[in-house]
Amino acid sequence: MRHNILCIGVFIVGVWGYSYGEGKSVAQVGDYTIDVAEFSKQYNPRKGADVDSLKKATLDKLIEEKLMLIDAYDKGYLEKVEPELEKFKNRLTVGKLYERAVVSKTKVSSWKVREWWWKLGTEIKISQMIVKDKSKLKAIYKDLRKGKDFGEVALEHTGCTGCGKIRQVKWGELNPGLERVAFSLRPGDISHPIRSGNSWYIVKVYERIKINKPDFATEKEKIESRLRGKKQAKLSSGYLEHLRKIAHPRYNV
Repeated sequence: MRHNILCIGVFIVGVWGYSYGEGKSVAQVGDYTIDVAEFSKQYNPRKGADVDSLKKATLDKLIEEKLMLIDAYDKGYLEKVEPELEKFKNRLTVGKLYERAVVSKTKVSSWKVREWWWKLGTEIKISQMIVKDKSKLKAIYKDLRKGKDFGEVALEHTGCTGCGKIRQVKWGELNPGLERVAFSLRPGDISHPIRSGNSWYIVKVYERIKINKPDFATEKEKIESRLRGKKQAKLSSGYLEHLRKIAHPRYNV
């Protein structure tokens, strides 16, 4: 049995200035070492990408895999495999953990499916702007209350040429937090600031349009699959974040 997940530590040497060499360690996760060779297999540099961010994202993914493996052993999800599959044992064990910790919990209720289908009967025409500087929100709303054009205000305060463009959207096409607010607005309404990450969104609704919904029988399976995927992504993200908080990864770069 590996170390209990509550007791492990993550010590990250870093990959920002390393020189490639077999066996050189870039991180230690409990009993597991992530060396340069393993990192190099996962690292895929892309033209124009921020190198440091890409290296960190690659290392974070490898750390998460090790944390899941430790948690799988800790929970007793050791996968028994045939001798010829022994080299895939860790991957299969993690797969078993993921099945129990995430996939098995993604059942979607029938009323959720029908609720989603019902909302397909309305589409809205909206404009939105993305504000990265919170201090600008007061001035933005002051101009909007004066009746200034939404697109012009967006361009003036955010510099975003695409912001303020009117588009027609249906339920399921917007960020969930943004979507709930936008579809609750009446034509002419402007939303309060909606925070997402390090930015704030402001939405204006111009029109609500009633449309004929697709037949429920033909859409049911598609909607259920979509909702299950969204739920699985949320559970997976939360589970991995939980493991990382427990492990307290410390970077030394």
